Amino acid sequence: MAEKQHHLYDVIVVGSGASGGWACKRLAEAGLKVALLEAGRPQSDQNFTEHKPAFELKYRDRAPEILRKTRPIQSKFACDEYNADWFVNDLEEPYTAPTDKPFHWMGRLRITGGRTNVWGRVCLRFSDWDFKAASRDGYGEDWPLSYKDIQPYYDIVERYVGISGSEETLEHLPDSSFQPPVRLTCQETLLR
Repeated sequence: MAEKQHHLYDVIVVGSGASGGWACKRLAEAGLKVALLEAGRPQSDQNFTEHKPAFELKYRDRAPEILRKTRPIQSKFACDEYNADWFVNDLEEPYTAPTDKPFHWMGRLRITGGRTNVWGRVCLRFSDWDFKAASRDGYGEDWPLSYKDIQPYYDIVERYVGISGSEETLEHLPDSSFQPPVRLTCQETLLR
C-alpha cells in the first residue's frame, strides 16, 4: 500500500480562473509554496472549437432549446453548442436566490482557467466612476481607493495576459495596455 504523503503549503488557492491563476503566479514568484485546487478538468488546445464550422456540430448550433434543458441559466451567457461541456449543468449544480432578489450567476465553468476561456481577451477597467460611485450618485459607499491607486496593477496584469482593444480616451472606461483589437466586420466598421 502506498504511503500517505503530507505536504505543507504556505497558501492554498481555490480556482484557476483570472484571479486564482494570477494569485498563484504572484505568490509563487514571491517564494511561497502554493497549492492550486481546481474543480474543473484540464483544458487543452483541442477544446477550443469556436472556429469549427457549425455543420460539424451535432445540432449545427441551431438547437438552443436542447442546451436550455440542462443549462437554462448558463445558456444565457457565452454557453453554446461549441463549449457547453465547459459549463456547469444548472440542474446538477443548482443555486438559490431569494425570489424578490433573483440573481443569475452566469459563466460557472468547470474547466481549468474558468471564465477566462470565454472572455475574448476583453477586460474592462473600473474607473473612478465605479470606485467613487457613491459620491456621484449618492448610493452605497465609495471604495477606499481610487483608479489612480489601482492603475499600476492593471498595467502589470494586462501586459502579462494580453488585453484586446483600442484606445477610446473615455473617462468612465479607462484605456488599457492593449494588444491589437480584433478586426471589425464590414458592418461593424460602417456602424463605428
